[in-house]
Amino acid sequence: MTTPKEPATGTVETSFKPRPTTWPGLLGTLTLLVGAATVIFHLLGLVVHQTYLGAWNISSTPFPKSTDWLLLNGYYGVWSGFAMLLSALLKNFHWIAIGATLLLLYLRLLFSSWNAFNYANEKLSWLQYCPAWLKQIGLWISAGTLVAALLIPLTLVLFLLIGLPARVGKTIGIETFASHFKDAVKGCEASKGSCIQIFKNGEPIGTGYLLDSSSTHLAYYDTQLKRARVIPIHGLEMRAWRSPAAP
Repeated sequence: MTTPKEPATGTVETSFKPRPTTWPGLLGTLTLLVGAATVIFHLLGLVVHQTYLGAWNISSTPFPKSTDWLLLNGYYGVWSGFAMLLSALLKNFHWIAIGATLLLLYLRLLFSSWNAFNYANEKLSWLQYCPAWLKQIGLWISAGTLVAALLIPLTLVLFLLIGLPARVGKTIGIETFASHFKDAVKGCEASKGSCIQIFKNGEPIGTGYLLDSSSTHLAYYDTQLKRARVIPIHGLEMRAWRSPAAP
């Protein structure tokens, strides 16, 4: 009769067994991130669209956009925003270095052996001789002051987080307008953008740069009037001002 061999002392047999909550938790996190990104992209696309047309003194009402269009342009808006952020960081590198140094010094002081509360106890040791009711009043006043002091940075952080996407979208819209306007004022012959000629019933009614269009209206920058125009799109013919370049 043979007896089963016991495992050697000190050895532990282990096997990887994923916990049941791993995948649901990961999927939940991904769903949350996708939902947040969708909201941010949609908001960015909407703000960029409204700001861009507003800079041309055109209302965005006649040019509604689909959700897919807003999400796609919001995505490109985030990409453009990071490019603008990188450019700003390079231009203000010295201020960033100073700010990072001050932050590191603050963290060093925060995690050092020095304790502000011990220092305060030494300086305020006379409070132990005060009546209990006076200590209670002082405690409530200190607690209220601390809560008020914490609410200020918390409100500031929430304000920045909520308003940041709209602010970024507005900045991107203004920068896009500035770039297009700078190119448009050069004229159809010298600009990089493509001009269009607009005809109705075979008669030319304008030449300029297409800004936006919908099923009902068309917006373009008129190179003769030097301003943007919005006209009904029904019955219009649009022709490219120049022939396509050979590949």
